[in-house]
Amino acid sequence: MKKLLFISFLSLVSVIDTFGQLSSVTQELTFPLTVLKNNVNGSFYLVNHFDSPKTVKVVSLLPVFTPVDTLVTIPANDSAQITVVYRPTQNVTDKSFLAFYTTDSSASYAVVLNGSGSTGDSYQTTTFDKFDAELKTALNGLVINHISLGYNSARDRMFETIDDLGSDTIECVYTGIKIKAANRTTAQNLGFDTEHTWPQGTFSQAEPMRSDLYHLYPTNSSANNTRSNYNFGVVTSGVTWTVGGSKLGNGTGGTVFEPRDSHKGNVARSMLYFILRYPTNYQSYLNVSQESVFRVWNWSDPVDARELGRNVAITTLQMRRNPLIDHPEFIDRVYSFINNNSASPSSKLNIFPKGVVFDTVYVNDSAYVSMWLINSGNKVLTIANSSISNPVFKFVNMPIQVAANSAVEVLISFKPVAVGNVAGLIDINSDGGSFSGMVKGVSDIGTGIGDENKTTLIINSFTLKQNYPNPFNPQTKIGFTVPNITGNLSFVKLAVYDVVGNEVALLVNEEKAPGDHQVTFDASNLPGGVYFYRMETTGFAETKKLVLLK
Repeated sequence: MKKLLFISFLSLVSVIDTFGQLSSVTQELTFPLTVLKNNVNGSFYLVNHFDSPKTVKVVSLLPVFTPVDTLVTIPANDSAQITVVYRPTQNVTDKSFLAFYTTDSSASYAVVLNGSGSTGDSYQTTTFDKFDAELKTALNGLVINHISLGYNSARDRMFETIDDLGSDTIECVYTGIKIKAANRTTAQNLGFDTEHTWPQGTFSQAEPMRSDLYHLYPTNSSANNTRSNYNFGVVTSGVTWTVGGSKLGNGTGGTVFEPRDSHKGNVARSMLYFILRYPTNYQSYLNVSQESVFRVWNWSDPVDARELGRNVAITTLQMRRNPLIDHPEFIDRVYSFINNNSASPSSKLNIFPKGVVFDTVYVNDSAYVSMWLINSGNKVLTIANSSISNPVFKFVNMPIQVAANSAVEVLISFKPVAVGNVAGLIDINSDGGSFSGMVKGVSDIGTGIGDENKTTLIINSFTLKQNYPNPFNPQTKIGFTVPNITGNLSFVKLAVYDVVGNEVALLVNEEKAPGDHQVTFDASNLPGGVYFYRMETTGFAETKKLVLLK
């Protein structure tokens, strides 16, 4: 088989075309591994194939990907650079989509976005892309077998160094009351105790839980006694005690203790650390209500320098860190700390644009506009039903299902039967949500084949159309036009090539009359992948891309 010269072949394939009038030089933008909360930029060019300028809305479906510009105006038959900022918040693989649609709803497009976050430290290898029970197991492996100091020694270190604010100043974590005490004995004589955030009575004061400094804090005795073994929660009424912002009163499930705002995050990370380190819910103390509150407190009271310093100080003694202080975002990747349940997978339907508008189409001719169906969920999306109320509009390729975290370009055809303005209501229902939108078009009397009372349509240039469907399996149709300026036949060659330029199929190799032509390419005998088709004739050559899915 003939091989197309690869260098010239690549130079011709500069833009990926679709039935729509927007395209890009890439359908996928991949960012390098990026440390959490750092920014990295990626860019590509969005092409406007219309003969008029278009203003395009840019929408990201995942907050870690942010377009620099959300509204871009692209000149006619020109392109504009689209820049996207990736700022990961978890050390996971992020995949999403950037959706584009013109403000006049005449075209849409979508580009895949890929990125991966890194913790930038020793946690990366152990925790990357792990969730739920798998992540809990990984973190447990990092915190087990710590050095247990014993209860008296742990309390000594807590009062003498770990919670010494300087100059032997000790502060009650619940009330803010401060004392001067160089050691535990002095602190206790001044009315301070050791608070076990996870009540020690639930595990019968057993070691190493009792002396684990990650849930031990200095407290004023009165506050310690008031907290007792009550669940943590938000007090909504019936306050019976309040000092320094902490309070006891009614909340979800009965009486609850609410610590002051500056200690709420510490409580959350201490409690969730405890059940992570000791995967036993002693006396079922941790309940759904408390866990929900801890997730809120984890972010309302973020880790500060003091808590980080405490983590370092305890690490020098116990030789293990609290990973939820180092990376509080891990909490969001665990669906349940109480058990090993995982969130049920779900699908989510996104559609762009929200409505479709056709340019003027001649009566009995057909035109096509794309809509993009994007499933941003982690479960296959099933289309229950889809319809357009006006029969002059039809879905050409509405899928039954859309794979998780993937997009499908759906064509809507418009074949008017009478002159005038027409409209229809689009309805799409799925297990990932529903969509309703309008489709509009204008029809006029034109010239064309089958219109006996009108002049013959003059075709004045060769054209090679984008194949449809694309991607495809195993057949697709390719259209092309031969001009009729002179009325003569034109010799046309249309062939398909693989990515290295080998000719894999010869579809047309003969003289063709003026007009529109269409051929079917059957790729049953070829492996899946990217291919290119090229039309060559006197004074004209064009190449386009097609994708075979297998």
